[in-house]
Amino acid sequence: MNEYRVYKHPNSKIEAVKVGWSWPGAVLVGFWALYKRLWVPASVALITSLLLHGALPFANVPFLFDLVCAVAFGFFGNAWCESNLLDRGYESVGSAEAKTPDGAIAEYLRDVAAAPRTEERIEPTFNIEN
Repeated sequence: MNEYRVYKHPNSKIEAVKVGWSWPGAVLVGFWALYKRLWVPASVALITSLLLHGALPFANVPFLFDLVCAVAFGFFGNAWCESNLLDRGYESVGSAEAKTPDGAIAEYLRDVAAAPRTEERIEPTFNIEN
């Protein structure tokens, strides 16, 4: 089981982001970042990698850069996803333990449904001007 942070958008869309290391980020690097709408990290990783592999095809520099990118995206990728969601208007609504992001969202929705409902009484306000 993994820990996920759950985010909700005002339009009711819900996303879950795993806490910790991102294997998809480490393995797929720039392509994973594009999928997650992380435009700046994706652009930097993909363009720099293409330029280095084109300019220095037989040197170790491009491969070292790829290794550094893999570690960086694995380590920071999920935090970048969380920051991106917050920038796009999502709000952190809790966390859940699950095997998958969909499982974490289901757990969150189950918790919300099971929570006791409190009725807020809204007192009418009258503004009478003479």
